Amino acid sequence: MLDTLTTAQPTGEPLGLLLALLLAALVALDPEGALALGTRLNLAILTEIANVRLYVLAWRTHSRLARDMAAMGVQLPPFRFVRIQDRQD
Repeated sequence: MLDTLTTAQPTGEPLGLLLALLLAALVALDPEGALALGTRLNLAILTEIANVRLYVLAWRTHSRLARDMAAMGVQLPPFRFVRIQDRQD
């Protein structure tokens, strides 16, 4: 079985090669646009990571507070999370 795993050949074109060719073509045609696209993608990924972290921390805090307040007989409103993109100043 180990021989089958180490000698298996991929079928079709690898996705990484196609993405690399597409990126190379994009850079060749519009270098500034490619940089802007990369920056936008990076910021979108970082924003979503921050949203997930904030959601987890807010949920933990809310559940702990709800448990403690329920022990005192006070009911909290339901948990509601607002994403970074949807927040207003």
